[in-house]
Amino acid sequence: MLTMQVIGNMGKDPEEKTVGQGTRLCNFSLASNKKIKGEKVTTWVNVTVFDPHKIDFVMRYCTKGTKLFIEGEPQARAWVKDGEANSSLDCTLSFGSKIEICSSDNAGGDTEQREVTKPVAKSEPFDDLDDDIPGWE
Repeated sequence: MLTMQVIGNMGKDPEEKTVGQGTRLCNFSLASNKKIKGEKVTTWVNVTVFDPHKIDFVMRYCTKGTKLFIEGEPQARAWVKDGEANSSLDCTLSFGSKIEICSSDNAGGDTEQREVTKPVAKSEPFDDLDDDIPGWE
């Protein structure tokens, strides 16, 4: 399977929908910026989330401006509207995909990270380690 990774800021609040026979999905867009010859260039990626746990995560913790890391399946789309050619870069997040919050504020200053792909483990102190391991002095 082909995968893509994107780090970017959400362009608007996520939207949740129910389609077909009760299939939940969530849509949002990410903006990724870079400088080319001194000019800021923004690339937009449309993201569709199908995994119910990830949908709940996005709807609860993510708003416009939230900096996210995503890893999912890429899709390039092209269409003609009113005689003009259009294209978009999309990413689908389903089971096995990743999504992480890179900052908890819209300015990106707080670097707290949350990940929906695995639970947060409680940190254990090193004092509780067994000192009787052979070879360790």
